[in-house]
Amino acid sequence: MNKKLVIRKAHRYIALVVSVQLLFWSLGGLYFSIFPIERIHGDHLKARLEEPDKEEIRKYVSIGSITDKVENKDVIINVSLKFSARNPLYIVQLLEESPLFFDAQSGEKLSKLTEEEVLDLASRLSNGAGNPVSVEWLTEVEVDSEYRNKHLPVYRVAFDGADSLNMYLHGFTGEIVSMRTSEWRIFDFLWMMHVMDYETRDNFNHFLLQFFASLAVLSSLSGLLLWWSSRRRARVS
Repeated sequence: MNKKLVIRKAHRYIALVVSVQLLFWSLGGLYFSIFPIERIHGDHLKARLEEPDKEEIRKYVSIGSITDKVENKDVIINVSLKFSARNPLYIVQLLEESPLFFDAQSGEKLSKLTEEEVLDLASRLSNGAGNPVSVEWLTEVEVDSEYRNKHLPVYRVAFDGADSLNMYLHGFTGEIVSMRTSEWRIFDFLWMMHVMDYETRDNFNHFLLQFFASLAVLSSLSGLLLWWSSRRRARVS
């Protein structure tokens, strides 16, 4: 059989096999290049909150008075001050135990936010995302969830705006842990197709991706060989 005919047939069938995947790679690359990652993360939907000035910080209770409230001081690893939408608060990290949270202004130990408090916080933390319409306390998520590989438990607040925002808030500090919008979900789907990991979307060192990438390389090489062969033939004639 003619060598050129063999290359042509190989190119045709290889291209047929990888054509759909090549389309998703191209669509994904186009989408990733058009939308800035800050927009994908929903940063444009976050309200700007002012931090307290130095004079106000000086009025906070001392770290010593906070550690005095911990029964066993030997398990304290670290105490840090955090400015959150809920309150300025101290976070006390403990050895092999869940952290404790204290109001930096009153020194009182903080309990988990209520759903009503979360809805109010979400409204203040958002900008142009619509109204918060539902809240849910999540202790676990599916492996392919839009909220994966992040802090749990967490509150999920759904908004009714055009962006279909889901805002994920820390149950004690009230800080935004993650923002998920329609644009992010499109990004996530295209990323899944891009790396061909249809479960966790995190693994791009697997056989299926390597196989199709190899076929794409072969398709490109066979196309170049056909072009070179045709070019040489045109020169001869």
